[in-house]
Amino acid sequence: MIFAIDTETTGLHASRHECIEIALVGLNSDLSLNGHEYVSRIRPSEMGFKLMQPEAFNVNKITKEELMVAPNAAQVRRSLLEWKSEITGEKIEPLGHNYLFDKGFIANFLGEDLYSEMFDYHVRDSCILAQCLKDIGYKLPIGLKKLAVHFGISTEALHSARGDALLTVEVYKRLVGLIKLV
Repeated sequence: MIFAIDTETTGLHASRHECIEIALVGLNSDLSLNGHEYVSRIRPSEMGFKLMQPEAFNVNKITKEELMVAPNAAQVRRSLLEWKSEITGEKIEPLGHNYLFDKGFIANFLGEDLYSEMFDYHVRDSCILAQCLKDIGYKLPIGLKKLAVHFGISTEALHSARGDALLTVEVYKRLVGLIKLV
């Protein structure tokens, strides 16, 4: 099954920052929404709170107070695994925008072994697709927000994990549409 995936984080480096929000939005093979979603905030560890980068919170608008009442990582891991087992026995095929960024945080959050059990190594990435199209002559930006604006897609829900996952789906569909025109 294909799932658009996005995270919000305490900073830019998966090796020292943490995932504080995760969203998985299920898609049919035609990239339409199938109604399966998982969205959760994640309370950072004590060290995670100490290493938070203020710039990250200027972007995602999640407050420290909201994170204090969020479920901890172990609780979210458990609920994510339960949710996935109810939805599918197959590995999740990720769709993301600059997915390697999110993958690092998700793999650290789940652990490499669990990540490999849950997620397929085949990924769809709207950032890579935009770069490829740019390489063959399309005049495209690369960032998610800039691509959305380019295609006339609302960016109102930008910088929440669910909002970015949904925006990625719409941008990816528009990029695939350009390929179909060739």
